[in-house]
Amino acid sequence: MLRGQLRTAWGLLERGFARIGAADAVTGHRFADITRLAEAAAALEPDRGPLAERVVRPAAEHRAELR
Repeated sequence: MLRGQLRTAWGLLERGFARIGAADAVTGHRFADITRLAEAAAALEPDRGPLAERVVRPAAEHRAELR
């Protein structure tokens, strides 16, 4: 995740949740965290749905590595 920079990636996810005002928080389940953030952002701005899909798709492809 973020080329081995887990602490940086974790911080980006935390800031992402905070930025959109989501009640969710980073759990450490990386694939689930990425998916929840993308879906929450798309729910706030439905036009961003395709972008959320572009984020979740590669995350799903690398799900095993995101554990």
